[in-house]
Amino acid sequence: MKRRTRAGEYNTLRAMTKTTTAKRTHAIPKALAVRASAAARARLARIRRGARLDLALIKRRRDEIVESFYDIGEALRRLRDTKGVLEALGYATFDAMCRAETGFAPTQVDELIGIVEHLSREDAIAMGQKTRAAAFVELAKATPAADTAATLFRRGVTTPRGQRLPARATSTRAIEEATKEFRAAKDKGGKPRGRTTTAAERALAEQIERGLHRAGFADAEVEALATRPGQPCHYRLSKLPREALIALGRLLPKR
Repeated sequence: MKRRTRAGEYNTLRAMTKTTTAKRTHAIPKALAVRASAAARARLARIRRGARLDLALIKRRRDEIVESFYDIGEALRRLRDTKGVLEALGYATFDAMCRAETGFAPTQVDELIGIVEHLSREDAIAMGQKTRAAAFVELAKATPAADTAATLFRRGVTTPRGQRLPARATSTRAIEEATKEFRAAKDKGGKPRGRTTTAAERALAEQIERGLHRAGFADAEVEALATRPGQPCHYRLSKLPREALIALGRLLPKR
């Protein structure tokens, strides 16, 4: 009986040892997995923070680039429009002065000044690149309707072949191709559609639209519509929610 008892105790002890060993064997990989998972999450968090910082840096530098070419355009326009500049600096023409003093060719100068004359700083920054801003300026000149570069950027355009270009998602190359299409159609005898509005009327429409956007009505659209020749235009407001209409109503004088 003693041998059986000892044998039983031995077997019981061995079974207990196996169970403890098994538990320990399973516990170690689980702990390692938890630590590995935590380390992986921490690593992703570090990568995410670094990526966000880099993206923020890119955005700041991108805006600075746009601000720079817009500032250059404004300076060139001042030099062009200020009387006595050429005489004071000893140049016969504006183009000659720009070539000698800035290194810009006449086409580059026209492009930079055109951006300033047709786009606000805010819209130019939204477009992101000088070439893209210049492309929208040229597209607005080429379309037969009374378009502006800013409205084309926000709303897109339909080419003479019927292709719809959602401007914000359209490449600069596609915009340039659309400009060529419009110019080709005009050369073939295409006639402008409808009457035109003045630059001041279109600028006011854009100013009102930007004001509505800043007020929180991001989808609001304001368009200057030509009327009879010599008569002021009408303004069409669309995509305004009820709250925007109420806010506008409060601005109107009471009769």
